[in-house]
Amino acid sequence: MQQTMPYAQQSAPYAQQAMPNMQQSVYPAADVSAQSTSTTMRVPVNNALPPLCLCFELKQDHTGFFQECRLNILTSLTVGRNPGNDLRVDDNVVSGSHLRIDRNGDSLLVTDLNSSNGTVLNGVPLNGTAPLNNGDELQIGFTRLKVRW
Repeated sequence: MQQTMPYAQQSAPYAQQAMPNMQQSVYPAADVSAQSTSTTMRVPVNNALPPLCLCFELKQDHTGFFQECRLNILTSLTVGRNPGNDLRVDDNVVSGSHLRIDRNGDSLLVTDLNSSNGTVLNGVPLNGTAPLNNGDELQIGFTRLKVRW
């Protein structure tokens, strides 16, 4: 009786030829019983970071508005008045697309997107891009955003 290789092991040489620079690993599938010879090929993704959860405290002193929200960031997120932003701020002085937060590994950068009224980071007007640290406060229009992670 001839034994056959599981499909993943049969296709591994082809995958090695198709992606010669990728490391390939064959791991047992999670639901495989002790008698099974089934395997699943999983290709590791280089430099993949898990999402980082950002907590935003939004506060408007003149209206008494306060809200806390959480957003996951993989690469970047946008903040502004338009509904298409990741974080929508209901403030008439905030630009439609006001600022962007970019993730670079374990660090975050904040960029003003040429907003009409500017962005203030920890009391200092933001010119271009600056590092964003845990606990920093952004002010856009009448809205203050405290950022934690």
